[in-house]
Amino acid sequence: MPAVPLTIWRYVLAELWRLLALTGTILVAVLSFAIAVKFLAEGRLGPAETLKFMLFMAPPMLAYAVPFSAGFAATLTYHRLAADNETLAAHAGGVSHRALLGPAILSGLLLCGGMLLLNRQVIPRFLQSTEELIAQDLTKVMVSSIRRGEPIVFNNLMVHADRVLQLDPEQDESLRSAGVTEWLVLRGAVLVELDNAGKPSNEAVVSEVDVLLRPVEDPDGSRRNVAIIAVKNGVGWAEDGSVAEFTRLDPIVRDVPNAFEDDPKFLTAGELHRLNRLPDRMSFIVQRYNRLAHHYAERRTIIDLIDELNNTGRTRLEMADRTLTVHADRITRDGSRWRFDNDDPDARIRVDQWRDGPDGTRLAGDRSEFLARRAWLDSELDGDKHVTDLSFQLLLDDVVTDARDDESGERNEIGFQRLRPARDPLPEIRNLTAEQLLARTGEWVEGVPDEQVDQFIKQPHDDLKNRIERLRREILSKQHERIAMAIAGLVMVLTGAVTAMRLRDALPLKVYLWSFFPALGTIVTIASGQQLVHDDGPWALIILYGGVIALAVYTFIAYLGLRRH
Repeated sequence: MPAVPLTIWRYVLAELWRLLALTGTILVAVLSFAIAVKFLAEGRLGPAETLKFMLFMAPPMLAYAVPFSAGFAATLTYHRLAADNETLAAHAGGVSHRALLGPAILSGLLLCGGMLLLNRQVIPRFLQSTEELIAQDLTKVMVSSIRRGEPIVFNNLMVHADRVLQLDPEQDESLRSAGVTEWLVLRGAVLVELDNAGKPSNEAVVSEVDVLLRPVEDPDGSRRNVAIIAVKNGVGWAEDGSVAEFTRLDPIVRDVPNAFEDDPKFLTAGELHRLNRLPDRMSFIVQRYNRLAHHYAERRTIIDLIDELNNTGRTRLEMADRTLTVHADRITRDGSRWRFDNDDPDARIRVDQWRDGPDGTRLAGDRSEFLARRAWLDSELDGDKHVTDLSFQLLLDDVVTDARDDESGERNEIGFQRLRPARDPLPEIRNLTAEQLLARTGEWVEGVPDEQVDQFIKQPHDDLKNRIERLRREILSKQHERIAMAIAGLVMVLTGAVTAMRLRDALPLKVYLWSFFPALGTIVTIASGQQLVHDDGPWALIILYGGVIALAVYTFIAYLGLRRH
């Protein structure tokens, strides 16, 4: 076995790593500044924050700087050896080209291992730090966006405004007691609500919008920011083409996106693995989970009401301090609502109202009776993904009542809101994971005839299922992108070294271009393959790794040509 040419190896390694450190430092500084200057120009970072941002961005930029720097360093180092005929002298002394490539192989392996560690552990943590630095003042970010003429986005709601005012919520007692930390007033605003496909579904032009930010603690102990959007005086357009004027709408509640918690690129390898098994931590999954849970809870409640009416002829609904007992023979679907009916079409629906005492018992004598010709039960879910509890409203039409404040005892319509079922299934449902909830609701929509599919369950079920599948494709794409980038660093070092030895009579820049453009094609292929895996699935891994394989084949063919000479 021939001895290892340690002297040549030490010389080559020292020169290669010297050039790698110099080139990598310059390239990282340029890339970091190129990214930071955008935020500096937008006013989102000050001069001191910009320098801090550049330091935080240095490790993430290594993922792109190291492969090209290593390829450039290997090209210059081995071209100098070849141009000075040192490779010929070494070959004449019994040192093969393969042995001369030892320092490049060793350096490539070290870089591959280091980049795996960087891509899977170090870079995600630094990306989190940079995102926190940019978004540390939510109000500053939102104000600067409005002043630049850009919209602010709250999940599926885009808000654009002509002017923005920043007020102090501490000056308002109600806001201070509600825990509001930031208060913005937008003038001349346009609100656009997007559907799941990202297309506008509802629009409104309003004179004024109050945006209130306050932190919320979830049951699992995690904290998030919620935006309460109060809209005043405007005109709205619905997806069906209808137009309506309004003076005030019910507050719109939206989560404020947290990029470094809701984007897999900010997660380490271990966090990605846990997220793939339990995707419930992402806010966009939580929103869809809550919507499906509420829809499922409503259907479960209706089933309980049907059973109760069939068994006892009455059912109970509760308010904050009152209990309603509805006497009817059955409840049936009536469009988007549920209608109480009696077997006798002339019999009225009787509703007894009892007021509850402090201990929850009914107060003697505090009872009212309502006799309605028609009665409907309607969910207060109304399609909002951000409701927090399960509640209904009871609508009575053509009512006869014994209420003392109405001498005639007759009313056209009476409504009771914020009604809760006696047995609320929502707490039990919320204990399910997203996968378990999909399995429960899948029994309602999968494997059943189309005419029996409950669209009220199917739409949020499919929305959550598709979003989880998309998240898992994104996780898969990020995992393999990080691996492919690390392997590409190894191959690019070998490409530079082999090309330089083979084209020893060419100029260094020409030699580097022969290795640079194939390496650039590899990076482009990895990025394209990552996006295709995210969009279409695992089949695109062929494209993601195809560029690395093609570069390796190109390098091997160049090595065979070198060995023949």
